[in-house]
Amino acid sequence: SSFDDDDGSDDADEDGDSNGDDSATAATFNSALDAIVASNSLPLLEAESDFESGISVVKGLQWNAADDKLVEVVVNATTGTIVGTPRSWTPTAGQRDKYEDSISVIGSIQLSATAAVSQALVNNQGATVHAIELEEENGSPQWQIELLTATGELEVRIWAD
Repeated sequence: SSFDDDDGSDDADEDGDSNGDDSATAATFNSALDAIVASNSLPLLEAESDFESGISVVKGLQWNAADDKLVEVVVNATTGTIVGTPRSWTPTAGQRDKYEDSISVIGSIQLSATAAVSQALVNNQGATVHAIELEEENGSPQWQIELLTATGELEVRIWAD
């Protein structure tokens, strides 16, 4: 599954596709994840490497339980700085349904997204990171990491509890 910030567009990147070919090194991706979480201390639901206006970015989607809203934070992957103002909105019924299972296991997360990315790359040296997504599997949190390897896309699942 690809990142979907639910703004009604197909999330095609600057090169006009949405096929998941944009990626970042683990260090760059993890640095961007750290910046996203540090910006507001909200739990991460998913993040994706992308290009916007010729800049490599990582877009993160977080959950703000205090006001029942989704929050999108975009980070310049090269500099680690937040791009623009984070966007917050009340999810539609469809969005709420899409993220309900992930939201239900946020409190059980013991393994950070950055640690999961690092683990995913232990057996996949040289791969780059396209995306990470929190999922619920049998009542437990699981990180789904999409990597790009020399032979194509690879999905790695890491338990987060």
